[in-house]
Amino acid sequence: MTPDRRTSRLTVEPSREPGARVNLTRARGERTREVILEEATLLFSSYGYRGTSLRDISERVGISHPGMLHHFSRKEALLQAVLERVARHFEELIDDFVATAQEPAAIREWDAVRQYQSVMFAVVRAEAVEKDHPGHEAIVGMQTMAEEKLTALFEMYEEKGWLEEGAAPEWIARSIVAMWTGVFMRDALMDDGLYDHDLSIFLRMFVIPLREADPFPPKDRK
Repeated sequence: MTPDRRTSRLTVEPSREPGARVNLTRARGERTREVILEEATLLFSSYGYRGTSLRDISERVGISHPGMLHHFSRKEALLQAVLERVARHFEELIDDFVATAQEPAAIREWDAVRQYQSVMFAVVRAEAVEKDHPGHEAIVGMQTMAEEKLTALFEMYEEKGWLEEGAAPEWIARSIVAMWTGVFMRDALMDDGLYDHDLSIFLRMFVIPLREADPFPPKDRK
């Protein structure tokens, strides 16, 4: 089912500089491209790359198929542009978590609010296991970026004596990335919001200060 989201109107923002001329054709073209990328992200997150056609996206945006081809002549090119946006979102998500988690107890309040970009990463990630998939390299890059940044965070925890003995930073990092993609997909399916505290519940098994700040064991959670 297509996400319930209204298509953005193709409008041109007025120039902020008095007397400046606006290239209406260029401005509308840039705005149309942004709407295409936005709606393509939503459709890819619902139906996957293979289940979405350029015609599906052009109908969603409200432009002709030739108009779509003017901006993106191939679906592969559109996917690459979408994945660049998703990669920026995903890195911001990781950076925000790492910044928050400098103090372990703060993890309890951190919430990776599910957004359609995160769901798309999870959906296309499942498709992109095939090396000939056009998004394979981009997805591998996002996965690697996330694991490296999280590994560095938990290496710092290890140096401070905050990890349980035997808890390897690399393993925790890989597990978190796998967990995120899983809970984003689960919430998209179930829509029950039960993922909100899953991360802190998982990490309290390995992060000593987090467990001390949050004494309730996972079995007592609802």
